[in-house]
Amino acid sequence: MNPTIISLPSIANPSKIDWKLNRMDARFQSPLSGAIQDIVRPGAYWTADMSWNVLSYSDSQALQGWAVQMSRGGFRTAMSNFSYVMQGSGLGSPTISGGTQTGTSLTTAGWTASKTNVLKIGDMIGVYKGKITFVTAPTNTYAITAKDYYGNSISIGTGDGSTKIFNLPVTFYTGYAVYVNGVLQTYTTNYTTTPQHQMLMVTQNVSSEGSGNATINFEPALRFSPLNSSAISLSPTIVFMFSKPGTSMSYTAPRIPSFAMNLMEDITL
Repeated sequence: MNPTIISLPSIANPSKIDWKLNRMDARFQSPLSGAIQDIVRPGAYWTADMSWNVLSYSDSQALQGWAVQMSRGGFRTAMSNFSYVMQGSGLGSPTISGGTQTGTSLTTAGWTASKTNVLKIGDMIGVYKGKITFVTAPTNTYAITAKDYYGNSISIGTGDGSTKIFNLPVTFYTGYAVYVNGVLQTYTTNYTTTPQHQMLMVTQNVSSEGSGNATINFEPALRFSPLNSSAISLSPTIVFMFSKPGTSMSYTAPRIPSFAMNLMEDITL
């Protein structure tokens, strides 16, 4: 079942955010010698615990309506870190350079040439893998656009009347519509490249060289190899789900709402 992605309502930012990277690694210590052995495992995921100490009543209603949907199985939301501010310049239009990369570093291109600190330690980036295949490609079209989770139209490319595969942009999520000249089109995902997203934290300052290339070191390790030439997002989001089903809103007299929620990354998307 493809999950349904719903957007958080436009309300006041949370009073408190606890953003955490959770690892599946294990550590063992010998009871005899005290020697320690670390085992590095894949599957790291982000969690976000957020709370609103005081909400307007209208905001509380909007948030509660969203939360009761999110508490149902199969619902997700795409969300950025409200408290995050990028410290690097971000100059250029960065892309992946090489399509079989793994681990905790990426070779990238498309930065403005010879710039110091296009990214700084602690900055966040988003990478993506996925393609879309039109069942019947449109003819004589000027542009094919996907609606991202913000509702913005993002250009994928143009059709020529044949069945055609397009790389999806970073902000496209499964279940969002694709339009050609404003008309909804039929499509299927290419399951050899199932859509996936990942948010990564930069662990060393990044500077571009004379050709606009740069190597980015980050954590956690890649869960997949991003497509060659695919865009790198400098305003990354994570697909979250509620850590546990269910939700509640608290009120204190005379009717002052407060709300808290615990989210965990869906690493399958």
